[in-house]
Amino acid sequence: MTGSAGVGATRDANTGPEHEMARETNLGSRTGAVQSWLASIFESYAEVLFLNGTVPGVIFAAATFLRPNVGLCGLLAIVAAYVFARLIGMDRSFLQTGFCTYNPLLVGLGLGSFLSITPTTVFFVAAMGIFTLIVTVATAHVFRTFLRLPALSLPFVGCMVVAYLATLRYPNLVLSTGSPGLWLESFPQLPVVVDSFLRSLGAILFVPHPLAGAGIAAMLLFRSRILFGLAVSGFASGVWLRSLLLGSSQQALADLSSFNFMLIAIAVGGVFLVPSITSYVVAFVAIAVATVILDATTVFWSWFGIPAYTLPFNVVAMGFIYTLGLVEFRGVPAVLGRTPEETLDLSLSTRWRFPGNYRTLRLPFFGTWTVWQGFDGPWTHTGPGRYAYDFVIKDSDGSTYSGTGARPSDYYCFQKPVSSPVRGRVVKVVTDLADNQPGEVDSVNNWGNLVLIHDERGFYVELSHFSRDSIKVHEGEWVEPGTVVGLCGNSGYSPQPHVHVQVQITQQTGAVTLPFCFTSYISEGTFESDGTPAVDSLVTAAAADSPFDALTEFLLDDVLVYEVHHNDRLVDELRLSVHIAVDGTLYFESERGGRLYFGKSNGTFYFYRTEGADPWLPLFQQALPRLPLTWQPRLEWTDSLAAGLVTRGLPRAVVQSVSMFVPEIARLRCKLQFEDHHTVNCRIEASRFSGPIESHTTFDEHKGFARIEVGPYQLRRKSYVHG
Repeated sequence: MTGSAGVGATRDANTGPEHEMARETNLGSRTGAVQSWLASIFESYAEVLFLNGTVPGVIFAAATFLRPNVGLCGLLAIVAAYVFARLIGMDRSFLQTGFCTYNPLLVGLGLGSFLSITPTTVFFVAAMGIFTLIVTVATAHVFRTFLRLPALSLPFVGCMVVAYLATLRYPNLVLSTGSPGLWLESFPQLPVVVDSFLRSLGAILFVPHPLAGAGIAAMLLFRSRILFGLAVSGFASGVWLRSLLLGSSQQALADLSSFNFMLIAIAVGGVFLVPSITSYVVAFVAIAVATVILDATTVFWSWFGIPAYTLPFNVVAMGFIYTLGLVEFRGVPAVLGRTPEETLDLSLSTRWRFPGNYRTLRLPFFGTWTVWQGFDGPWTHTGPGRYAYDFVIKDSDGSTYSGTGARPSDYYCFQKPVSSPVRGRVVKVVTDLADNQPGEVDSVNNWGNLVLIHDERGFYVELSHFSRDSIKVHEGEWVEPGTVVGLCGNSGYSPQPHVHVQVQITQQTGAVTLPFCFTSYISEGTFESDGTPAVDSLVTAAAADSPFDALTEFLLDDVLVYEVHHNDRLVDELRLSVHIAVDGTLYFESERGGRLYFGKSNGTFYFYRTEGADPWLPLFQQALPRLPLTWQPRLEWTDSLAAGLVTRGLPRAVVQSVSMFVPEIARLRCKLQFEDHHTVNCRIEASRFSGPIESHTTFDEHKGFARIEVGPYQLRRKSYVHG
């Protein structure tokens, strides 16, 4: 009786709605795991040529199966590596990038190029795939931590050499002829140069056949015109140089190792450097070096019967990338995009949007002052002291004083509070020098009464010409931005009361000055996040307005849901959740996998960049690329975006290709203004590739953005849930 009841209860539970939901959940989980696994497989193929996505991976995988042994061994190696990675607990989302598994893939492809499929081969390929995974993870960690370098395909080269030498000891491993099928042998004859290019391109995947090369070339052209152009120019440059050195163009064209030149051109010219004329020149120099490395490697390794593989590419590319990073070459991108075009967009956008440098200062006073002298000023800001600013207060008539101006006290700025422009420690104070009478200067004590602050970012800030005995801080004291350190005076080489500020390399008085910029100020009714105000301009430090600061304070796991309307017709729903990247940057992530990075800096809220294919995320950046965390009626500010953010299709491809050589062609200027406390209007100027774009952002009373309007599209917030 009890047993029957138990069986009956079990049967009821297995047929109820709860079980159906659990079964659907398990099925969904299994489906998700399979999709993740397949994505990892295909991403590994795409990573070989610095691409990402399922479509390139499928095309490249199909190309390897033109030689079945190659395709099967490559797939076997990557599956073995993936299974082992999951066994030891590697994160599935990390594996899905293909970063760790493309080296095992290459080893499998390489072994398949000369081994027949036998049980012994299956074991050997699987073992080498797992070993290559371990070597890849270890090498990538060491290179990233200590050298700030990518591992590239160096693990493949090392492990392939080990595998190649090991096969000489194993008689049970059957060698394969590696010949293609009859239908491939009857492939139409192509011009020699084209045939050599396509075969070399296919040789990257160990299928040196024009059909494989054509598939790879087509995918490169489809995903990135820059990558395709670099592959062609890299091949042409390398073969031409080797023809000169070898004295035979036929010999140079016949050598399929020319794929090293393509990979070097792609890596140096467009992946690890921002695509530009300069990056192309650097890539050409790298290829010239690689011609020597390739032949030296070939001669040396031929003693052991080992091919050069991608060793020339790795040695040259890593050497150039490391050196360029070491000298802080301007073309090294801060953020790598999914394609060179995206990297170029991000780089140009960053250059335009953040023209200042890391030596950022707040204005050293309160209220509105006038720039009296700036960088390279006509009087005292010359030579080693060229990077400095002087500020005074003027009245509506442009005068700096009232009355006769014969006494320091006649000047509007005399004994006004002077504040610290940075966070740091006071390292020097001079406070006992007398104030000059207007028109007179102290040429012995040029800087007069001063405060010198050491900023932990690696520089010193000097504030000079304080009034006698007015300095309120002491040496060794810590100060924060906005801390009052003294009163404006007229001591030192100063003909009238003013505030002098400079950044210098050491704490010695009169040290060489360094460039800097001011942050979060209003000049002539325009808000500036960072910049160097013009001489005679009125400047006011922008006070952070707590309501705007709170409105843009998004927390981890917050969820925002928007209805997407096109011409007032509901077309989609956008669900965003807040996450944090490894570098600490917050981002909104959509259910489609797109990301919109945002953050606050220098009194400003920014939408930094978008990633992924979600079509709605760019609308936020188009409508509100930046927002001052302050407010005043009709306050204006400007920003710049790369044209790739607002264009699509052929116009986008054209502008991205041209912007390598003429960057300004891709620049879209934005003008923004507060309409009222709750609304910001934005206008993106017209360009050669798109008309003007009008947008409006309406803030919620409590948190975030209630409505985003860009042209015919509207994002209307449906709900907001705190994490």
